[in-house]
Amino acid sequence: MKNNCALIILAGLLITACGGETLPPQNELPDPLTRDGECSNAIAVTPTRLRRLTHREYDNAVRDLLDTPIKLADDFPSDIPAAGFASNRGDPLAELGAEKLLLAAEQHADNAMQQLDALLPCTPTNRNKSCALQFINNLGRQAFRRTLTSQEADELGTLFDWAAAQEDLEYGIRAAIEYILQSPNFLYQLELTHTVQSTAKLTGLSIASRLAAMLWQSIPDAQLLQAAENGELDTPEGIVAQTKRMLAHDKGRDGVIEFFNQWLDIEKLGTLEKDPTLFPEFTPALRTAMWEETTTFVDYVVRHGDGLLSTLFTSNLALAKEPLASLYGIDASSAFEAIDASVRSGVLTHPSFLAVHAHGDQTSPVKRGVFVRDRLICAPLPEAPANVNTNPPAVDPSATTRERFSQHRDNPACAGCHNIIDPLGFAFEHFDAMGRYRTMEGPLPVDASGEIVGTVDMDGPFDGAHELNQIFAHSVQARDCMATQWLRYAIREHETSADACSLQQAKRALAKNGNIQDLIFAVVQSDAFRYKSTGESQ
Repeated sequence: MKNNCALIILAGLLITACGGETLPPQNELPDPLTRDGECSNAIAVTPTRLRRLTHREYDNAVRDLLDTPIKLADDFPSDIPAAGFASNRGDPLAELGAEKLLLAAEQHADNAMQQLDALLPCTPTNRNKSCALQFINNLGRQAFRRTLTSQEADELGTLFDWAAAQEDLEYGIRAAIEYILQSPNFLYQLELTHTVQSTAKLTGLSIASRLAAMLWQSIPDAQLLQAAENGELDTPEGIVAQTKRMLAHDKGRDGVIEFFNQWLDIEKLGTLEKDPTLFPEFTPALRTAMWEETTTFVDYVVRHGDGLLSTLFTSNLALAKEPLASLYGIDASSAFEAIDASVRSGVLTHPSFLAVHAHGDQTSPVKRGVFVRDRLICAPLPEAPANVNTNPPAVDPSATTRERFSQHRDNPACAGCHNIIDPLGFAFEHFDAMGRYRTMEGPLPVDASGEIVGTVDMDGPFDGAHELNQIFAHSVQARDCMATQWLRYAIREHETSADACSLQQAKRALAKNGNIQDLIFAVVQSDAFRYKSTGESQ
């Protein structure tokens, strides 16, 4: 039965995923700002495409549904990014992806059978059909992020009856779990609106799904679903109340960490390699300690500390567990310790960031500089020509990285971009390819001075990452970029002119006190978060 049932479900999934919602036309919407820069009363948002759960959301959702630590999504096809964050918007699911989801559902169902006593709302001595259907319907409600329709409940009941008749009650429960975990209602964010207008307000249940994805990287809990059904998420005030609760919850850590995990690109640490001859200390244990330091730090600042963006850029707190303490050259500690701020200050001097934005055998002023331009000040450069040589200059023990990379600026074809990239990257030259501090590069002294050009409010000289981070901490452009990044993370889409008012709202919230939680509250109240557009003209 299991294989036949699975094939039927698989076929339904493929039909829904490949033949369902199509990419809406990207119509140019009118600018929603009036001449004095204030927002008009008209609602305008970027058209959104159908979105499938990301790897992290899938694993966390199954964790919350079946109380399991098993993570299987890394075996799925890679997440498709949008605006720098995992999104899976408008990505049709190919047959291989559907097969991976089928296998994962079967494995999760197998695991659930091993702990059925803890999952069912009855004891082993009084298991019956009523108990099983209660569990199945509750599971379906949480997985689908809404109460099941009568037809859905009947279909699950029929599937349970048929499978249980083949073997036993447990087999019927297993079949229902497999079905639920392969349903498009679980795997996709099926966002509904109150009306059928081209731009309409999302239902409370759809808002709940967006909140859970953003703040927990998961699905709503019973309290959030109940709040949605009670109409509490139909108002900005109700949304903020739930947002505060969710940030304070232990799972609030997941959403904060995932934003910075993707924004800083430190999710790549798990597979990052360095030349073992040059960096024998770069072990899996060191990579783990690096990642844990940064993710614990950002969660501490945003949810438990002062919440200030400036603290993220300038704090000299370090979480130096072994073997990271050895890289720092300080005593190991399981708590945050203040270190020399002139050496390390802010998240951009964490070894996690520095190691990822470097090559396997040398630093990369280009990678580090591009990150600053693109992700930190939202001033991305045009795509490099297809025939450009992206290989770094060969390591030369008689020359510093700064000297070797001068060829970029000496070449007229490269100088235009590299004159504004490389100086930013040179700020981090006091840190080698795995983030270890240095004053000398071989026999030669490190020069980490530079000059920022082509920005709104940061142009000028600096000397080293410490001074550069101080500039970021006081920059309007860097602050506005952070607001932009959080809006992108919330809607998993690149903003357009239609989102100008939503973006303005986010920027103003962060400008008021520089507090990231205030920014999050503004984002979840924005039109971009609370409304959906099909892109069709009225």
